[in-house]
Amino acid sequence: MRNPSADTGVVAHAGRLYWLALAYGVFVCDPFADTAHLRFLALPADCDLGEKPYRINRAYVAQCRRVAPSEGQLRYVEIRGLSYEAYVAPAVAPPPVHPTVWMWTLVDPEATEPWRFEYEAPFAEVWAHESYAAAGLPHGEVPHVALVDPDDHGIVYFFQGSKSKLFGLDVRARRVVSCEECSVRDDLKMKDWNSRPIVDAWEVPPPSPPCSELSSPSPQGSDELAPVAKRVIEILRLMSDTDDDDGGYATI
Repeated sequence: MRNPSADTGVVAHAGRLYWLALAYGVFVCDPFADTAHLRFLALPADCDLGEKPYRINRAYVAQCRRVAPSEGQLRYVEIRGLSYEAYVAPAVAPPPVHPTVWMWTLVDPEATEPWRFEYEAPFAEVWAHESYAAAGLPHGEVPHVALVDPDDHGIVYFFQGSKSKLFGLDVRARRVVSCEECSVRDDLKMKDWNSRPIVDAWEVPPPSPPCSELSSPSPQGSDELAPVAKRVIEILRLMSDTDDDDGGYATI
């Protein structure tokens, strides 16, 4: 077992628990089995960062990699073209080399080839899209992975640290589909030991209409007849690297 302390969270999915060690893979266990068996599931090919975990900055790994459920399957997102070296300060780190965002889907944890490649997109093409400039996002700045849309695995959300923004990207189309100011601090400021995910995605149920609306029919053509359920992304579990005893939470 390689560097068991290098965890970056745990995900419960389809009756299994997945402990994430995003430098090289995940540990999988069925907690309901008569005899619990923990086994290792490697990341897709060429995603393993090697046998020297002490040289890897875990904060950088958390910024560039994410495993999250979307459309009923686990997805693995990675930004490639960046350095994970632990002893290279961001100010003097070499510039990214053709940074791209990649996604795989975990199709069968029992299979010899458990991951299926979904797509990749160069950030150069994202930066060149008119929607990126229209959102006021900085050209040439590689963002940090935030989350995957729980209803559409083609949309990935990113933090743009210098602009304190959270933006959604239709990766296949290279198009920014949403962009909001975000109160979550740049996660470069997180402590290296703080390994839990900084955000989660939730689908919020629609509010119940007042009793008066239920008893009174709406006029013909009224907006009341339109669907009121709109999926929103909430930012929770803001990881506290302050002195607060009870941690921090942020909601957008």
